[in-house]
Amino acid sequence: MKRVVSWCIDEVKDIFTLNFWIPRGDKLLWIAILFLALFSLVFIYSSTGNLAIRKNDGVLSYYFWQQILFLALGYFVIMFVQRKSCYAIIDWVPYLMVIPIILMAISGGRWLTILPGLTIQPSELVKLTTVMFMARDISYHQDASGYNFSWKRMWLPGVAIILIFANNISTAILLSVTCFIMVCVGRLPWKKILLVITCVGALGAVTVPTLLSIPQEHVNKLSKVPILDRVPTLRARLDRYFHPIPRSEMSSAEIRDNQAMMAEITISSGGPSGRGPGNSTQGIRLPEVFSDYMFAIIVEEAGWLGMFFVMACYTAVLIAAFRIMFRCKSLFLGLMVMGMVTCLLLQALIHMLVSVGIFPVTGQTLPMLSKGGTSTIIVCLEFGIMLSVSNTIQKEEEQKLRQEEELARQQMAVQESVESNESGVSES
Repeated sequence: MKRVVSWCIDEVKDIFTLNFWIPRGDKLLWIAILFLALFSLVFIYSSTGNLAIRKNDGVLSYYFWQQILFLALGYFVIMFVQRKSCYAIIDWVPYLMVIPIILMAISGGRWLTILPGLTIQPSELVKLTTVMFMARDISYHQDASGYNFSWKRMWLPGVAIILIFANNISTAILLSVTCFIMVCVGRLPWKKILLVITCVGALGAVTVPTLLSIPQEHVNKLSKVPILDRVPTLRARLDRYFHPIPRSEMSSAEIRDNQAMMAEITISSGGPSGRGPGNSTQGIRLPEVFSDYMFAIIVEEAGWLGMFFVMACYTAVLIAAFRIMFRCKSLFLGLMVMGMVTCLLLQALIHMLVSVGIFPVTGQTLPMLSKGGTSTIIVCLEFGIMLSVSNTIQKEEEQKLRQEEELARQQMAVQESVESNESGVSES
């Protein structure tokens, strides 16, 4: 207990030192974080006007200041985590994973109320801890043939994905794909990879047509089943995606209610140059434009330049993550960084594809840009871990360089001593 209290006191003292607030780690990743945060503030302010009028007595800057608060908390999380060594958490990963799973089981839904007005989204924590668990398992169970996969060890990720599936099917699929990519990179034998792809492909080829062929009234009965209560929503989204009603046959009210179509109209109305921040005419009509369709309003207001800028920021995150991964000496740290950036960028890609109508509606937000408290802070935590890994690698490389320089100095001193002795013998 004394050690814990002493540690807490030392950490609090560090917060008030200049050294605590100095950015460390990969500079490219820091640049991407900065620009994503600035872009987030601009378009959160632009897209939350209608929401502020409905819920906050017309105080248009309410959600702008709320986002500043979340980003400030996220920055603090980054600063705190980047100073720590990620090696220390490897043995605690299974226990860290249990906590958000319990929170999800308690909440029984997407949100858990901690205090009046303060809610968290346990599924975001579950995604992060599942990635960490998979990185640990893959690094711990390597043999001559590659990753020694076992279903017996997968009960924790299995429970996590099932709990997420009950509330957000697209997030469960996203997490499953991320885990699959991780085990492939972790040298899962090709026969098992092909077996998984075949089974998943066959399951999808049977499930989707079967679900679409069942009458809606029968599908609606599944809403009473705890784990399958989101299936009717999935069916409705797939039906609108595979059997869209032509726009010419829809009334104005039906078009406004069709979020996917409104997102496409929003993007097309911006044009190459965009309308300018705060000048949206179509995006503000979308009910969840500040979260589910943030990319649409960015393209409408910032045009193609804004679109390419957002893509460039996420590309910079990917490049920075790859640079960190390739410098890692630890398989656990490398896989953890890869899993985090894969999950993050897959989510961003899905969001963009939904906005342009290539992918069915999923409800996935745009990481670091969409409005959100828990999601923003968890993304910042992931960035903090990546920077911590980068900082750890940099320290190891500097220590190795110092050791090599010290060894070179010692060898030179020995050589000079030998030469001095030889010259003394020759003179005598």
